[in-house]
Amino acid sequence: MTIRELLQQRAEFDRKYWAKKGSRSEWLQHITLHLGKAIGKLAAYLEQAGHGNLPPYESLTTEVATDAVGYALQLANLFLEDLCWRTEPGWQDATLPDHQDDYFESVTSGGFSSLLETAYEDLLYATSDLVRISNQLDASSKEDVEDRSILIWQAYENLLETACEIATYFGKNLENLYQERLVFLAGKFEQSH
Repeated sequence: MTIRELLQQRAEFDRKYWAKKGSRSEWLQHITLHLGKAIGKLAAYLEQAGHGNLPPYESLTTEVATDAVGYALQLANLFLEDLCWRTEPGWQDATLPDHQDDYFESVTSGGFSSLLETAYEDLLYATSDLVRISNQLDASSKEDVEDRSILIWQAYENLLETACEIATYFGKNLENLYQERLVFLAGKFEQSH
């Protein structure tokens, strides 16, 4: 699927299951809180791995990576006009990053473990950018709006890179993981209502 198709799919999903969220501020707060949880999960995994323990990784692939994609898409949908103004034409025609070839290259070149550390850094950067975006929501000067647009694009890219790095590290297909996550979340929401 292209990013455009994923944005449409995410918008429909959010209309159906997240209608209670109204303002951009509420959305950003929700996303930022969940990214904090994701940072904790990734940090716990890295900490355990640093001590020679390899804890189960499923929550990283089925939650952290897939939720990072979802939050990137939500952010893009919330600020689509900022992204379209700021980015290269055709960005919505791309697909999710897929570094499966990098997976094998990183295993053979010894850079395998640093991929998760990079994902951790990218997630921290994205979260920091979201906090800064929240502080600039009411900005009206041209300079502030341009700065916010840059932060939105950086956060969007960092979230997608985080997801891709995690999926690559564990040899998983990111788009398949994301689609499975949407099905899981839809079932979870359907059961609770």
